[in-house]
Amino acid sequence: MAASKATERVRVGDERTAEVYAEAFLLAAEQAGQLTEAAEDLATLVDHLFQTDANLEKLLASVVIGVGHKDELIDRAFAGKCTPIFVNFLHVLNHHGRLNLLRSIRRETQALMEKRAKVVRVHVETATPLSDDQRQLLSGFLQERLGLKPVLVDEVDPDLLGGFVLRVNDYRFDGSVRHQLQALRKHLIERSSHEIQSGRDRFCPAS
Repeated sequence: MAASKATERVRVGDERTAEVYAEAFLLAAEQAGQLTEAAEDLATLVDHLFQTDANLEKLLASVVIGVGHKDELIDRAFAGKCTPIFVNFLHVLNHHGRLNLLRSIRRETQALMEKRAKVVRVHVETATPLSDDQRQLLSGFLQERLGLKPVLVDEVDPDLLGGFVLRVNDYRFDGSVRHQLQALRKHLIERSSHEIQSGRDRFCPAS
């Protein structure tokens, strides 16, 4: 239990650190006039290169490889191919031992960029894939209610049977048929238990 709590504290601390680096990265990129390009460089590294070359992520995050060797790797892999502000940012992370936070920094950067653009990411679970018309109707409804431009991230879950489940940040709305059936089942069980108990009370003599 103690180890689990310690791990959780480290994870929370890393997320806060990643947020600080993400804010600093965006500010520096904006001041250099390279905001969009630098953010795309970070997204490409984490979302694409890390997926196609797992060794690259391991090398950057390794505590065994020295700072100097990582500087050489960064220059060889990214200098002249990416924005100078992004390459410099990788060197800063390297010298502070924070290259292992690149995935977290990417998530925080994306969240900050979406916040600036008044965009909100909405996760949608449905029993069958959404049609273009359904996506358009749902997007319009959410934009009107939230006052932000929604970016739908859909996921198909046949177990839902019908309806949908929406998740926006920490808010979750379950409008699925599965959820409605579960609620109905719970209601029927509670009602049956109440009726059984009422019957027992009627037949039991008062003390």
